Order: sequence, then structure tokens, then C-alpha cells
Amino acid sequence: MKYLIFVVCLVTIFLLAYLVSFDRKMVKKKLTTIFIILGIQILLAFILLHTTLGITVIGAAGKVFEKLLGYANVGIEFVFGGMIEGEMALFLLTALMPIVFICALLGVLHYFKILPMFIKITGYLLNKISRLGKVESYSAISAVIIGMTAIFVSI
Repeated sequence: MKYLIFVVCLVTIFLLAYLVSFDRKMVKKKLTTIFIILGIQILLAFILLHTTLGITVIGAAGKVFEKLLGYANVGIEFVFGGMIEGEMALFLLTALMPIVFICALLGVLHYFKILPMFIKITGYLLNKISRLGKVESYSAISAVIIGMTAIFVSI
């Protein structure tokens, strides 16, 4: 049933995008690119979610982010004292301050040219596979790696 829902949603999204597009000839030209990217996405999802190697990779990435959020919480505790443990834990402290920490960390990675190099390499690969423009590929990879909240740090 979940696969049927997936296919119906996918067809609906393609149909709505086709109906609102201005140049329908261009849509027909890009169908092969869309199906190639969709196939790669389905293959990666299967590998990452249904193999032991993929589950190990996702688990390791999750542990890295847990550690980073632990560092963020230690920093928040240092700066704001006992406010986070008591009843004074605000949304600002518990949700937004870790985002500020991650953005600062991304800024440091960007300054040392680690993040742009990784994004350019994967964006180049996406550009060659999908035949999209370089800016679209860079933006898409940045959004995947960094997330939409911190994509402006990268750009």
C-alpha cells in the first residue's frame, strides 16, 4: 500500500508541475534527467535503508550529530548557567542555540575551504549525471549537506 501511495503522489506531483509549466516542450526534454535523478535517489534510499552498510553509515552519521549537539548543549549550559535544566528552558535555548552553534561550525568549515571543496566535488558529479547547471547543482548539494536553515552560510 505504501508503494501505491508513493507512485500516486509522484504522478500527482509530475502532473501538477506539468500543468503549471510555461514551456511544456522543455519539460519533455528534461524527463530523462528527472527519471535518472529519481532512479539514483531510489537506489540510494534502498542502499542506505536496507543494507547493513547503509544502516552503519547512517548510524555513524547520527552519532556524529549527537556528539555535536552534546557539545552545543555544553556550550549553552556554560553560557546560560542553570537555565536549561530548570523550568526556564526557553525555545530560544533548547532549539535555536544549537542551530547557531552548527552555523558557526559550518562557517569555520567554510573558512578553511573544507565545505566548499566537498560541495563542489559532489555538485560536479551531480552536474555530470543530471546535465543541470552548475549553480543548480551547487545549490542542491548545499541544501542536502547543510540544510535549508544554513544554506546562506555556504553561498
